[in-house]
Amino acid sequence: MQLPLFKMDKPCFKCGEIKPLTDFYAHKRMADGRLNKCKVCTYFDTAKNRAKDPDSRKKEYAKWAEKNGIPSRAEYLSERKKNAIGNKARQAKYWHKRRARFSSPDELTEFATTELTELRDLRFTATGIKWHIDHIIPLCHKDVSGLHIWSNLQLVPARWNETKGNRSMAVAGF
Repeated sequence: MQLPLFKMDKPCFKCGEIKPLTDFYAHKRMADGRLNKCKVCTYFDTAKNRAKDPDSRKKEYAKWAEKNGIPSRAEYLSERKKNAIGNKARQAKYWHKRRARFSSPDELTEFATTELTELRDLRFTATGIKWHIDHIIPLCHKDVSGLHIWSNLQLVPARWNETKGNRSMAVAGF
């Protein structure tokens, strides 16, 4: 075996060639911080070992996944299917939660909501027309966003509210 010419060179214990340090993988536990086997020899040894046992990588990953608490693909998909709610519902749930975080209803808003709910039910029984509690200024709009407070609530026929969509009454033409 030859001696290295420079400090930047190192012999590979497998093939015996002297190669630059960049031809060796990093390894924290070695004195010089590099593996004693060059990248080429490591590649061929790994290929040989994988040819002997083709499922070795799957076994390594399964062991690692179990250690780190990662479910198998089948477990993940079954859990996802069990808890599926759909994209629209997921987005609605997200935005509702986000809006709720930024607006904390006070007693007056809760009182107004309760009163409007009772009035909505009374009007439905009296007229037979469905009514909705609506936000005068929409909660989420590209130009303006209203708040969920008592002064931004109104009771309108359901048909108007469905036609109005995410616009204010003035823009919707009512």
